[in-house]
Amino acid sequence: MCRNRQNKHGLVARDHRGTSVYYRIADDSVYALCDLVCGSIARQFEQTARERQTFIQTARSTRGWR
Repeated sequence: MCRNRQNKHGLVARDHRGTSVYYRIADDSVYALCDLVCGSIARQFEQTARERQTFIQTARSTRGWR
C-alpha cells in the first residue's frame, strides 16, 4: 500500500521538516496487528522446529544414528 493511501486512511502521519518528510504510525491498532502477525510467525517456527526435532529423533532411533 502506498504511503499516500496509508496517510489518507489514518494509518500513518507525516511531518514535513524543511525538505524532508518523516512518517510515523498514527493508528495504535497497527501495533496490535504487528503483534498478532509476529506471534503467528513465531508459533509456526516453533511448530516446524518441533516437527524437525521429532523427525531427527525418529531417524536416529531407526537407523542407529547418534
